[in-house]
Amino acid sequence: YKMENISDIMNRVIYQINYDHKEQKLEPNTVMIESPYSGDIEKNIAYARLCMHDSYFNHNEAPFVGHLLWTTLDSDSVTNAEHIPDSEEGRKQALMKCRLMRQKLGTVVFYTDRGWSNGMKLAAKEAVEDGLCILYRTIEDIKQ
Repeated sequence: YKMENISDIMNRVIYQINYDHKEQKLEPNTVMIESPYSGDIEKNIAYARLCMHDSYFNHNEAPFVGHLLWTTLDSDSVTNAEHIPDSEEGRKQALMKCRLMRQKLGTVVFYTDRGWSNGMKLAAKEAVEDGLCILYRTIEDIKQ
């Protein structure tokens, strides 16, 4: 008998909970979606939207995707440029706010078809430190 990886066991338990949740048509769970942003930003934005779609329609969740929201701020849309995500201080602020949002939501879902960005790695570390529910997902047949 081969001992199963605890992560596999937990993912199976969480899948069953999500399946039961979906079958019972309960209120959607609000979750924080984590997916890559840096790198090929255009493809990563399209991928994040697919993740939102998967979360919303296939898992009966209300997804929140901070890196799609806060990266839309630019110097033309705010009066104080130090708060925008493309400045070092702005990035720190956005990362702190994402952590606060994850803590409030309690569940973070990592979509990993396109790999792990440094921001996702930091989010995973913080989610473990904060004792959050962590889910890992992929989207089958995705067009990369």
